[in-house]
Amino acid sequence: MGALRPGAVLDRSVAEIARAWARLDPTAAGAWVAHFPAGIGRQMALGSLLNIWGNQDRVAATAWVRALPDETLHTQAVDFLAAYE
Repeated sequence: MGALRPGAVLDRSVAEIARAWARLDPTAAGAWVAHFPAGIGRQMALGSLLNIWGNQDRVAATAWVRALPDETLHTQAVDFLAAYE
């Protein structure tokens, strides 16, 4: 079986995995998402993660966002948290 190629199905799948994982262990899900290369898949997964995490524990989600070293990821995460207020 070959690797999945980038595309809409993969992006949606990654976002759904992030959403489900965020309900169980948002810190681990966040670490997983933070390792993604920049792109639509990472944006979708980040949005799913922060939608769940921001509603479950906004303080922890905000602390995680503040600690992100990648400037682009940090900016996207701030935008998602603001959108889910």
